[in-house]
Order: sequence, then C-alpha cells, then structure tokens
Amino acid sequence: MNNRFKELMTALNMTQKDFSNAIGTTQQYISLIMNNKREPSEKILLLIEEKFKVNPKWLRTGNGDMFIEDVDTQLDILCKDYNLDNLDRKLVECYLKLTPQQRESCKSWMKSMFSVFQEDNKAH
Repeated sequence: MNNRFKELMTALNMTQKDFSNAIGTTQQYISLIMNNKREPSEKILLLIEEKFKVNPKWLRTGNGDMFIEDVDTQLDILCKDYNLDNLDRKLVECYLKLTPQQRESCKSWMKSMFSVFQEDNKAH
C-alpha cells in the first residue's frame, strides 16, 4: 500500500503535507503509512478514492488503472463507439442527470411511444 500512496502523490504532484491536508489528516499519519508502520483506515481510503477519483481496486490491490475515468471521458468513448452526434450526447447527459423517479417517468413515456410506433407499423 505504501508504494501506491507514493505513486498517487507523484501522479497528483503533491507532497505528503499537501496530500494529508487534502484528505484532512496529518503528515505524520501519511508518513507512517508510507513507511509500512501503519495501515490506512477505511475512512482514509474512501476519502482518497472520492477526493481524487482513485480506482478503489487499484488503491487496495494495485490492480487496474489508478484513476476512475470521469463521466465526460466515458461519454466521449460511448459517442465514438456508437457514432453518436451532439444531440445524442446531450440526450444521454440529460438522462444521467435525472433523479431515479424522473428516469422512471421518462422510461414510461418512451415505452408508450414505442408501443404507438409498433402499432402504427402493424397497421401498414
């Protein structure tokens, strides 16, 4: 774990002091972790993951990418893979910002629209 803390601080271009301040702990605590004299608490690991968008799997095991891709990066990949235009992207972005209740309403509306289209196709 100590090597991953060092790698992360290097990637973030942060000193132990900067890093400890950013997650609300002491430089001494970080130093103890980095020198294998203490294990980080679950609370500290969760703070690091959230604050710096660190991949939990990487932080805990060393496997995977160091950082989690943000939503914009994921959307860029999705748009490229599925040849989505700007309107498609905006629709996906808007949908992702909806509350669960709003998504349910949206899905109900889409289901009713699709059923109208299917009935219309059967009539022709």
